[in-house]
Amino acid sequence: MVEQLSLLRPTFDETRAKWTRESNQQEPWCYLKVCIPDQAKSPEEINYKGDCKEQSHNCELWEHLAVAAWRVSENDFDTVAKILAEKRDLQEPIIIKVYQKESEIYFDIEVIEYLERKVIT
Repeated sequence: MVEQLSLLRPTFDETRAKWTRESNQQEPWCYLKVCIPDQAKSPEEINYKGDCKEQSHNCELWEHLAVAAWRVSENDFDTVAKILAEKRDLQEPIIIKVYQKESEIYFDIEVIEYLERKVIT
C-alpha cells in the first residue's frame, strides 16, 4: 500500500491556491513550491527545431516555468534558467509565481506547497 501511495503526486489545484491581489493590479496570483517535471526542457537542451509536437509542448512548459520562477527571483533570466535546470535534475522544489489567468498551464505540475507569500530560499 505504501508503494502505491508514493506513486501519487499532488498536482496544481486552483481551489487550494492562496490567490493574492494588490490594489493596483487586477490579475490575482499565487506562490507555489513545485517540482519541475523531467520532461520540461529548454530548446537548447534538446536542440529543438520546431518540428515535433511533444518537444514543442515540453519547451513551452519550460518557458512558462522559467518565467514563473523569474518573477520571484532577483537574478537575470539566464541565471534563473540555469537554476531551474539544476533543480529539475536534482528533483528539488522551486518557488514560482503563477497568475490566475495562466493557471491551466500548471495543472499537471507537482505542487509541494501552496504559499501565502514569497519565501526566500
